[in-house]
Amino acid sequence: MTIAKNYLREKEMSYLERIVTLYLDYAELQAERKIPMSMEDWAKRLDGFLEFNGNELLIGPGKISAEQAKLHAETEFEKYRIIQDQLYESDFDRFLAMGQSVVLDEDKPSIKK
Repeated sequence: MTIAKNYLREKEMSYLERIVTLYLDYAELQAERKIPMSMEDWAKRLDGFLEFNGNELLIGPGKISAEQAKLHAETEFEKYRIIQDQLYESDFDRFLAMGQSVVLDEDKPSIKK
């Protein structure tokens, strides 16, 4: 099973949060004014809202299939995993890099530099 998560860059995520907040505020104002609207009305208003804010509308199902998106995500994750594996340093390796060692004494272990 593949789960899409964190696929937006920070700047894109920030923009998405702001545009969603704007639209929800608009929807709340419409509700407070007791303006009845159907789902079709909301869909039209959303399209108009997005166009007004300079966004392109996605018409139809798009060009990339779920299988293509999954394959792309898995490929990108594999690249990321390889880099993470190369950069990994265990706590023990970090400990040794600090020039410390553990002296085992039967009574109590101690750390020496």
